[in-house]
Amino acid sequence: MHEKALVEVRGCLRDWDDGRDAAREAKAVAETIIAPEYEGRVLIELLQNAHDAHPARATDGRIEIRLDEDEGEHGTVYVANRGKPFDGKNFKDLCSIALSKGCPAKAGGARARC
Repeated sequence: MHEKALVEVRGCLRDWDDGRDAAREAKAVAETIIAPEYEGRVLIELLQNAHDAHPARATDGRIEIRLDEDEGEHGTVYVANRGKPFDGKNFKDLCSIALSKGCPAKAGGARARC
């Protein structure tokens, strides 16, 4: 997955350096539309993602959240779960702004059936 991440980052930087509008548009969308929606909700979103990784009818799920204040300039937050492992497709979905196949009604933390 690390190599795939590097390919995505290099591609984005190459587009940016080449002056392609797609990179600028994606940056503008992320900064003006998406980022404000998540302001103050990062931990809630990580918790919801960890919850969603468990089977729908599971009653024995486990989620662990840790803050390592000594790691990094401002500390590092770790979120782990016993649900479905994070895979390459999950990473690709995170890198694809506004192309999620998730249920739109779940935006903002609302639960819905899709």
